[in-house]
Amino acid sequence: GSLSQLAGFTLTVPQSVSVQEGLCVLVPCTFAYPASYDTDNPQAQLYGHWHKESATVGRDLPVASSDPGRGVSWNPQGRFRLVGDLTRGDCSLLISDARRTDAVRYFLRVERGTLR
Repeated sequence: GSLSQLAGFTLTVPQSVSVQEGLCVLVPCTFAYPASYDTDNPQAQLYGHWHKESATVGRDLPVASSDPGRGVSWNPQGRFRLVGDLTRGDCSLLISDARRTDAVRYFLRVERGTLR
């Protein structure tokens, strides 16, 4: 589905994905935001963070992040990876060795300068 909290912001992901336990699945994801955020701080790095639905941003670590300086939670084997090119609006998530405990909702947080 497509989600947006504010005008000019879009996020498009499937409503759900299915995978056999032990296999890999790619969750396709695209996003867009108003170009004005690029001009606020053109040198700011763009980061994406995937969180479990129950997570509190700022307190709970993401399951996957494009920020190499940010840790990730409950994912010691690196099974969750943000593989999309954020600079092209691709926020796709790869889940390897899928487990039953992975069957929860997730949300994406994008950060760039003042954009959160």
